[in-house]
Amino acid sequence: VAGLTGAPILMTSTKTLNWQTASELQRIKPKKIIVAGGPMAIEAGVLSQIQAATGVKPERVWGRNAIVTAENLNLKYKSSWKTGTAILATQRSYHDALSAAPIAYAKKMPVFLVSNANTIADSTISAMKACGVKRVVVLGGTLAISTKVTSRLSQKGFSVQRKGGKNAFDTSKIIAQWGIALGMSANKMGVATSKSYHDALSGAALCGKNNAVLVLARDTNYSNSSIAKTYKAKITQGYVFGGELAIGKKTYNAFVAATK
Repeated sequence: VAGLTGAPILMTSTKTLNWQTASELQRIKPKKIIVAGGPMAIEAGVLSQIQAATGVKPERVWGRNAIVTAENLNLKYKSSWKTGTAILATQRSYHDALSAAPIAYAKKMPVFLVSNANTIADSTISAMKACGVKRVVVLGGTLAISTKVTSRLSQKGFSVQRKGGKNAFDTSKIIAQWGIALGMSANKMGVATSKSYHDALSGAALCGKNNAVLVLARDTNYSNSSIAKTYKAKITQGYVFGGELAIGKKTYNAFVAATK
């Protein structure tokens, strides 16, 4: 959704608007602010603090759970999805959805979620159709989203393609390669930790705006530096998101070395 208007993604605590986020909102002076998630995610008082900081009354879009929130976000902009392609990821972990987030942003593809490996909600299928979706790209292996889900999608008339590997890092690489095949670039690519979602979520908006891919890594697995090595001739700049507690020197140096 952020990609439809080239918007940044900012984060806040549940109970209070972080001063860093308030400062950034005041700097960029947005005319419209969407708050994603219900009051269990972001309390009503935070919306008041946002309005006080910016003079803009934020609009909350949410549902009773993450799956319905995703549906409602996508349905709100249903006339804006033009590619006919949607991305489907599991809500049980964040890795696959984050790896694909720059693609969703840059190529304007809605992202939908499933609650478990074997089930897709009827409401999600209905929302997909309302958004004009004809093709669904399923992220992750069958442990993330099983063939029961892909078969049901096929039965409902969608064409289905899977982008998944043996683990989150392998899937991240496969997704990055998919993005490059779609015309995205390894130049200005992003690297984020697999240990938490915060840096990758915010960084995905930057990567999407730059039409660049993002890969996940950590100091125990920086195999995705192979993407940088493969496309090193085209890379003049890249981003590592977060401090050394997120991405340590070992991983950082591996990506730098891959571009030499």
